[in-house]
Amino acid sequence: LSLIFTHHLGARTLLRLHRAFKFVAVFIYDLSNLENHGRTGAIARESYNKTLAEYHPWYIRQSVSIAMCALPSREQMISKVFGEITDSEDNLKLISDMMVAFSQIAEECYNITQSLYEKHDLLNLP
Repeated sequence: LSLIFTHHLGARTLLRLHRAFKFVAVFIYDLSNLENHGRTGAIARESYNKTLAEYHPWYIRQSVSIAMCALPSREQMISKVFGEITDSEDNLKLISDMMVAFSQIAEECYNITQSLYEKHDLLNLP
């Protein structure tokens, strides 16, 4: 990583992925608290507005907002990731706990990368 930061090779692309990773972490955490049959579009929009929206012009923000209307329910997302599961409280609690654990680990990874970008003054790459 230090070679990339020293020479700025790929730093802009990594920065964009880094910001997207923050969105994923926030979205998964917010998704963990959503009821099983709840729609994920509103959660995704909130997560996007907390993370990526500030880096996008108005027309991209509007397009993203419209696209998020097509997201499936939490239950449908879970079945895509974990396969068909029973709606038992134990299974849903376990899945929610895994989402929270993932988002916490993702937040730690994000913070490490963020500190490297700050240290090398690379947060304002075009």
